[in-house]
Amino acid sequence: MDVLGQCMICGKPAFNTCTICGRLVCNEDYDPKMKICSICKCSTERPDDRDRCERRDLYR
Repeated sequence: MDVLGQCMICGKPAFNTCTICGRLVCNEDYDPKMKICSICKCSTERPDDRDRCERRDLYR
């Protein structure tokens, strides 16, 4: 697995690209089953589940 760059969520080395928004993301901020980043996963979950979803700012 090759490093693509820096994770656009947390700043760690990025190995994945979100299929929805195109962000480069690390393994911790990526859902391999859905192939999306943690931010897009939060926005696609049911409204009842959003309160437990961690929101992060880009480029902290």
